[in-house]
Amino acid sequence: MTEESMNDGFMKDYLRVNIKTLKMVGLWNSFDLQNKSYRAYNIFSGFVSTVIFIHVATQIADLSYTWGDLESFSATGSTTLTYGAALVKQLCYLANRKRIYRMVHRLRDGRLSPPSKWSEEQKNIANTYDRHARTMSWCYYSLGIGCLFCFAMTAIVSNSIQTFDDVNSTETSSRKLPYRAVFPFDIEQTGYYGIAFSFQMLVIVFGPTVNIGLDTMFVGLVIHASGQFKILKNALRNIKQRTIKIIEIEGIVEEEPRDKTHLTVPNYNWEEDTFFLETLQQQMLRELNRCLQHHQKILMFISELEDVFSPMMFAQFVSSSGTLCLIIFQITV
Repeated sequence: MTEESMNDGFMKDYLRVNIKTLKMVGLWNSFDLQNKSYRAYNIFSGFVSTVIFIHVATQIADLSYTWGDLESFSATGSTTLTYGAALVKQLCYLANRKRIYRMVHRLRDGRLSPPSKWSEEQKNIANTYDRHARTMSWCYYSLGIGCLFCFAMTAIVSNSIQTFDDVNSTETSSRKLPYRAVFPFDIEQTGYYGIAFSFQMLVIVFGPTVNIGLDTMFVGLVIHASGQFKILKNALRNIKQRTIKIIEIEGIVEEEPRDKTHLTVPNYNWEEDTFFLETLQQQMLRELNRCLQHHQKILMFISELEDVFSPMMFAQFVSSSGTLCLIIFQITV
């Protein structure tokens, strides 16, 4: 393994936890070092999308039945907006998945700026921003997993424990599902109820995981783009020191023989050496050109990031705003 590949290898773990989350819900069909895709995984991805789509359709049908009941309508409407946004985001992602794969691989493969050219300080900056992205992701995951677990357990317990009114009532109590929904069969029958309940358990897992995976991937890419700007800032600030170090490591190639006794003189004043100054200026121009190229690549990366994720973030904004309004309406009614 070459030194350059060893230097670039530490970036291979960037966004790993975000990628694994997307793989769980069929949103990352890019495997191994060759970035292979698998047809069976595409089937799984379609299955997840179909489950969320059917759930949104059943809730829209329920909205039509509860049009006059404002409390039930607002309760169902908030979850419909949430899962509707997850479906829109998922479809937008699948439509642009190859562009997202390229962005992530461009970041992890060091195509924005080769890590082999970085100083230790720049590598520390990159690792610090990666830790920020991981911390953000795990905090989001912890909250999401906790909410999913509590919601699923509430749904299971509420259907397994009879209330006092149900025990004393002579009428058969209606079966309850985690979400209000309308199905094309009678859920009061045990077999059909089991199908509907299992379906909504899948929805509870798939829907929030899609939201969590896409949101953390977007924020993770933004954090790493910010880290690239910080690395570029460090490169520009220390361009002279880094150039001198490169010259000392690579050596100065002279076209004509000259007296080299000055190399053994202690405390030699390099700033008075005309040849050294010319070499330093040429090397600094090369480093400045690399910085300019790095800046252009960052701008292109951010532009593509904004272009791909803007529809998803707009769907999330509309969903969150609508859900917040409906929750406030429920509180005030």
